[in-house]
Amino acid sequence: MKTGKSKPLSLIVFLFVFFSLSLFSLELYQDEVQNITRPENQAAALEWDGKNVIFRYQGQIFLKGALSSGMLGYQAPRCSLYLMEMNTDAGNWMVLGRISSEVKCISFEDLGLEPEKEYFVFEFWSKNLLGSFVQGFQPGDIDPRFRCQLFCIREQKARAQIIATSRHISCGHELSKLSWKDLTLSSESEVIEDDLYNLYLSEPKGCTFHDFHCSGVQVESIQKTGILRVIQMKSEKTCSFRWSVTYKKSDQ
Repeated sequence: MKTGKSKPLSLIVFLFVFFSLSLFSLELYQDEVQNITRPENQAAALEWDGKNVIFRYQGQIFLKGALSSGMLGYQAPRCSLYLMEMNTDAGNWMVLGRISSEVKCISFEDLGLEPEKEYFVFEFWSKNLLGSFVQGFQPGDIDPRFRCQLFCIREQKARAQIIATSRHISCGHELSKLSWKDLTLSSESEVIEDDLYNLYLSEPKGCTFHDFHCSGVQVESIQKTGILRVIQMKSEKTCSFRWSVTYKKSDQ
């Protein structure tokens, strides 16, 4: 998928992927139990958790008051947040889609994360690292160019780490054999012929960039803004390749 050349289609691409992948479970959080009538013919689709009601149904995170008649004969969704959990040998992270501004503050606890931990939040379409947060974060306004937002949420580590990649909206599903050893971050990536491919890496204080190596692809640029380093590459063919970033310790 070549995302960089189809920005006006970002909303269409986003919705297509989330509705077509049936393995992902979606959640709706309600403040009051009495605001939802439990459908008798879909009892297995509902989970009740004290004050917060979690409605799990393939493809959707519902919002308070966001139910109407019609879906499967009894309800139709009107939702604005879509959650996808990624669990691969390259790590565990979450991808959260947002298609309206109804939710002004996103709680990590509501996403199933440990709220006392700190998480990086990266917006995929704008290629913007919002920062690192505890408890939750404010997603801000939706850019009218894209008409949606896609946040990659990863737990912050006390070392250099992957924040996201540009391959597709999973922000890194093409990665494999990711490792950190002897101040070197390395992995394998699957890339598409003639498609620019970006690695987005965080480099905290005390972790200084030393060198980057890759095989079989061309390095287009290496840039850094704040703690975010962007390494851009391009391949003449669709392939998998190995890359590594070496760091050195620093007091700065």
